[in-house]
Amino acid sequence: MNYEKQERETKVEVNLFTFINFVLKKLWILILVTVAFALAGLFISSVVKDDIYTSKISFVVNTLSANDKVENSDISASINVATTYQYILKSRPVVEEVVNKSAIPVQYNEVRGSMSVAIVTGSNVIEMSIKTTDPEKSYSIAKALVENYESIVTKIYSNASLNICDYPVKATRPDVDSSSYIVALFSAALGALICLILFFIYFVIRDTVRTVADIDSKLGINVLGTLRKSNDRRSKNTRPLITNKRNNFAFVETFKAIRTKIESDSVHNNHKVYIVTSACESEGKTTVSTNLAITLAQNGRSVLLIDADLRKPTVSKVLGIEGSGKGLADIISGKIPLDNAIRYVERHNIFVISDVHSTANPSEILSNKNMESLLNALKSEFDFIIIDTSPASVVTDAAIISSVADAAVLVISEDVAPLSRIKMSINDIESNGAEVIGCVFNNASVSGSHYGRRYGKGYYGSYGYGSYGSYGYGSYGYGYGEDKKSDSK
Repeated sequence: MNYEKQERETKVEVNLFTFINFVLKKLWILILVTVAFALAGLFISSVVKDDIYTSKISFVVNTLSANDKVENSDISASINVATTYQYILKSRPVVEEVVNKSAIPVQYNEVRGSMSVAIVTGSNVIEMSIKTTDPEKSYSIAKALVENYESIVTKIYSNASLNICDYPVKATRPDVDSSSYIVALFSAALGALICLILFFIYFVIRDTVRTVADIDSKLGINVLGTLRKSNDRRSKNTRPLITNKRNNFAFVETFKAIRTKIESDSVHNNHKVYIVTSACESEGKTTVSTNLAITLAQNGRSVLLIDADLRKPTVSKVLGIEGSGKGLADIISGKIPLDNAIRYVERHNIFVISDVHSTANPSEILSNKNMESLLNALKSEFDFIIIDTSPASVVTDAAIISSVADAAVLVISEDVAPLSRIKMSINDIESNGAEVIGCVFNNASVSGSHYGRRYGKGYYGSYGYGSYGSYGYGSYGYGYGEDKKSDSK
């Protein structure tokens, strides 16, 4: 399958549910950024804003009778007149008089900008606030207004009386100001929005497999089965084997469906040796290879499972058996005879070649001509040989084994490996002689698995199981940086 010749029209398709699932995985980052922006906004607002001091004056408006007597009963008229006084109190004559009579020097625009006048709803009371950054200045402006307003107001409008009912006092503390908290909330919202935009950009440009449809449209390979992840925390402590009764029915049935397809491929193409690999580490290849071997054995097949991941052998741990201390590397190098390395695991009815220790120079060992001779000898003894290998795009081991294998099964975990690395893995495997017959879509979310499972012309419903896609034992750091994909076999 040559992906360099397979050119497709580029389309940006975003599945909303998949994106939401992606955001939920990164929720801690979103929360951290939101809190950081909120704290930054609160701090900056507190630093740059000035404290405000207010002096208040309250007036009562009353209409006058023909005898210049206050008619308290005419409240409605007083309320209407209050609107007129609301304007007069901020008029130019009043402001200029305050500027001239203030004990502290002030400017016209400063005085006018400090004044705010409001009518108390449903009453004939006017409240006037003088707000400045200096309590002395606020009080001086208010006092000058109290002492000089009456002559100006009476001259402008004499049909009513404007009397003070609450005199101003000098503020002893700044006003309670919630603007810093408003800024903090706005900053938090801005931070969350920026974070979501960056998530979206990253989600779009990070070209990974997120759905079964992606495998079909972007890779063009068959999906042998889909293993759904579970949010059940208890599943993380469950051994990922179909023989474990704690695993659900769907998990077991998935591997039975995969087994059927593997058996069909073996009959039609005379394949016996299958390698199981992935593009990156922690995608679940060991889980798939061990369960595939077990389910084939349950169908009466004689099966040999080989742990060929010499850098990080984990088959023994997944199967729950103790390592013998002798594995594939010892057989190929001639340190032990084949019969001494093959172990029969009675409870799973499979034969295993595995070790628990990493091996130096694994690429050189696997490319030894004895590897091919070994597999040719084993083919006559077993119906199926399942080989668990190192990640194909990380080191050359999987490509080397592909030259002596019949077919390959690729494990693709949702939203892990970039498409470029998956395509590179497929090309490396097929260019070395093994056919990639399909993949197992692992650790799939609901949004990633609801399109159906394609294999030839058949479609299969969704399967589920615990979160075993990350069943790993540390990093591939040792050794994996030494072998490059450019190395020749």
